[in-house]
Amino acid sequence: ADLGMSPRSLEQQRAISRIFDVVDQDGAGRYSLEAFEVVFMRVDEMAQRCRRQEECDMAVVLDISKVDVEEYRDSFHTFDDDDSGALSVEEVRRLVDVLHLNVSGDLLNDMVGQVDLDGSGTVQFHEFLQLMCLVAKRLRPSAPPAPRSLSAES
Repeated sequence: ADLGMSPRSLEQQRAISRIFDVVDQDGAGRYSLEAFEVVFMRVDEMAQRCRRQEECDMAVVLDISKVDVEEYRDSFHTFDDDDSGALSVEEVRRLVDVLHLNVSGDLLNDMVGQVDLDGSGTVQFHEFLQLMCLVAKRLRPSAPPAPRSLSAES
């Protein structure tokens, strides 16, 4: 399973190496369970920072404000029923329906296919931002749909 923690650049690889070096206090290259937990937490924090930066960069390209990104993130997590970090097409369908966006099943599947660049069949958050912009262009050519506070029960 991909935990989203794979280093994507030489800089990230070096940062992970430094984390291991700091935790390996005696230089033996062996790690206790506690030390490994520290490494895992620090690498996870680094990966989260990288993902957030990528999301911010994507938002700039898509002309989405930081406030809207946070509201989209809240909506995304509300509908991520299995806490997988990705939305299935069914979860996206429910979200679109709650937003009262008139998007047919075929059109939604087509748009999901356009943004699902990794071919996972699910929509990760950065893909979700792209999807919301596609939906906006189809429904309102001038602006992305304004995020709303949502609840899964709506």
